[in-house]
Amino acid sequence: MSKDLVVNEGAPLLEAEVSPPNGRLNIVIMGLGFLFLFSGFNTTVNYLTSAIRSDIALASLSILYGTFALTNFISPVVVQKLGPRMSMVFSAGLYVLFILSAVHVIIPLYLVASALCGAGAAILWTAQGTLLTNSSTSSNIGFHSGLFFGIFQINSVVGPVAAIVFIAQNRSFSFIFFTFFIIACLGVLVLFFLRPVPKKESTGTNPGVLSLVRGSVYLFRDPRVLCMTLGVLYTGGSAAFFSATFPGFMNKTTVAIALMSFGFGEVAGSLISGKISEFIGRRPVFIASLLFHVAAVVIANLTQFEAYAKVQVQDVAIVFCAASMAFGFGDSALQTMLYAVIGNMFSDNSSQAFAWYKTIQSVGYMVSFLLAIYFHNVLVLTCYFLAPILGLGFIGLFIMDIFLYPLNIVNMHK
Repeated sequence: MSKDLVVNEGAPLLEAEVSPPNGRLNIVIMGLGFLFLFSGFNTTVNYLTSAIRSDIALASLSILYGTFALTNFISPVVVQKLGPRMSMVFSAGLYVLFILSAVHVIIPLYLVASALCGAGAAILWTAQGTLLTNSSTSSNIGFHSGLFFGIFQINSVVGPVAAIVFIAQNRSFSFIFFTFFIIACLGVLVLFFLRPVPKKESTGTNPGVLSLVRGSVYLFRDPRVLCMTLGVLYTGGSAAFFSATFPGFMNKTTVAIALMSFGFGEVAGSLISGKISEFIGRRPVFIASLLFHVAAVVIANLTQFEAYAKVQVQDVAIVFCAASMAFGFGDSALQTMLYAVIGNMFSDNSSQAFAWYKTIQSVGYMVSFLLAIYFHNVLVLTCYFLAPILGLGFIGLFIMDIFLYPLNIVNMHK
């Protein structure tokens, strides 16, 4: 296999790494597994909080993401002990349990399943980040991240399409959720086919349990991590709003169409941003994602003009779909680039780095769901929560880019 030269901005020519065996195959398998798993989970969550909206559903999701945030500190330990493959299979099973609990809601069991799913989510996404890093080189991790999210985000199309068919047939929500339970089980089965890949070489010894937990906490002291914190927090808060809270302002048919629009934006953004960053760098993609997020927040507020500014919106459904698609594209581009940057920056301790990422992101989810319980208002949630975090988050990223860690660097890491 021939080796090419990788050109880093402001750095000497470096010899490219050899791609790990089964690397790209694992990315595809992992993407497919997550596609089926989250076709069931995300669509169930969307309809729990919109079509059959209740504060119990929002509270359960706050519990889920609160547990997610807390469990992230120990998730690297689980991933180290079980390995990324078995960690994903085990934690995906807890997602399936949550979906099953929604088929016939018994509130105490439903809330316990929410907490267990939150713990599983921490393990699942830490394992995902670890396998992504181990299956990639510093030069192709951006493409692999985009490829994974491009396949994974197809769930945002598959789930809503299935929901439209079921609703047209007047199926009960119990039937719909049980069907999504079966689809999620297929995702668990697909994850069994992940292939082994060698771990990234580390200059230190194999860390113990306390070292892994301590390492996850110490990441919060890294100035580069601090610069990224609000940007990562925004990805959680905005995803909770656009995928669960925002659909609560729509009717059942519009929910499905808007979620499909969101899915198309996610898929397109993941595939395009991952590949294009290899040619023009990550910095322009970050800027483009900022513009799409600003557009999504502005368009989302158009749905409120009739109520708050006495301006008639001709077709609110179109506005809902446009906001959802803009957010989908911006979200996938932003998260694809953040994954690539973190994977390069912490390639020798990726489990702890991605645990930190998901901790902050899940806090954003939790806060967004809690606010939605008390403020059933698009303007309040966007203008007083999402917009300030979006602005400050990108300021932090640009400070890191200028002073600490250029976003276009490919293989300089801690």
